[in-house]
Amino acid sequence: MTGSALAPVVIPIVAFVFLFLWIGMVYYADAHPSARGRADRAAHEEREATAHEDGAQERPGTDRRAA
Repeated sequence: MTGSALAPVVIPIVAFVFLFLWIGMVYYADAHPSARGRADRAAHEEREATAHEDGAQERPGTDRRAA
């Protein structure tokens, strides 16, 4: 058998640490879903502001805050 005798000890430890970090990031992202919503709202408001600057007309009866 070739290779280091230390590999069977180091590889599971490193794998466990990376797996723990990855699962932690998934739980963190699940606990903070509003970050994506804020970015979408900001992009939408920027598109609306640009459209109004270009002279585009807003449809009557639409609520800009509903998005």
